[in-house]
Amino acid sequence: MKNVLVMEPHSEEMKKRFLAIEGYRFTFCEDKSQITDEILAETQIMIGTPTREMVAKAPLLEWVQLYSAGANSVLWLPENIMITNAYGAYGPAISEFLAAGVLMMSKQFPEYIANQRRHVWKRVPGVRMAEEYTVVSVGMGAIGTAFLKRMHDMGAKCYGVCRTLHKYPDFVEGLYTPDTMKEILGCADVVALCLPGTADTAGMFDEKTLRSIRRGALLLNIGRGTAIVTEDLLKLQQEEYFRGVLLDVTDPEPLPADHPLWDAPHVIITPHISGGFRSPVNYARVMNVAFENLERMARGEAVLHAVDRKAQY
Repeated sequence: MKNVLVMEPHSEEMKKRFLAIEGYRFTFCEDKSQITDEILAETQIMIGTPTREMVAKAPLLEWVQLYSAGANSVLWLPENIMITNAYGAYGPAISEFLAAGVLMMSKQFPEYIANQRRHVWKRVPGVRMAEEYTVVSVGMGAIGTAFLKRMHDMGAKCYGVCRTLHKYPDFVEGLYTPDTMKEILGCADVVALCLPGTADTAGMFDEKTLRSIRRGALLLNIGRGTAIVTEDLLKLQQEEYFRGVLLDVTDPEPLPADHPLWDAPHVIITPHISGGFRSPVNYARVMNVAFENLERMARGEAVLHAVDRKAQY
């Protein structure tokens, strides 16, 4: 039997589902402070995100199953340790977050909330509808694709940007590569960055690329904060270049309390909460990935969503 360390708090129902999988001995630790050297010495599989100190004390470790879709925080793991992520589990939750952000900014909710706090009864012009929009997702994984599907269902015209051109769903009008994306960014009313954190995506949206997006567009980022050069975005928003910006991720992250991005015009910041376990439905989806991979491993089958170290996701 393989010894599995399951990190983070879990419901009794989820623990029972773990224990029902044959071929494993499970240890549940809600907090990393509960993980002893004795536990680590016997651990072969970790469910969750380990620290370097934990891995150094786990000589038998052979596989890490992440709760996250991104894997850049654990790419330091030795090559002999397999990494799998929760790709696909976050598409519904984060795409809904993005759609909510588009609607909130389109209907001027931030302005009306600000007026309410000042006790001001004033109508704000400029309301837009989704069917007026050309929407671009930069990144066409599970999240970006699900977001375009939601926007298409509301009447938007949708396009995607991805590393390589491939067959795309019928609700997408066309695909572009990073080399050609400025052609469509110049037509975009909404641009959502759904990118992994890699060397290729770091700094992709500098001042020049940000200005290639149509002035007055909505910009949203739920991938990694490093995709946007923060100082360049600040410069543009001092000009009120974008009609609205929604950032669930920032660079740096967490964003320091005295950082000027907090007060930039028309910028809404949330603390990396678009995914995660906050929704019971999303919690189940994420855990189902872990359960399926454990069952596949027990049957001697290939696991799903193994991280490509070269691609970094």
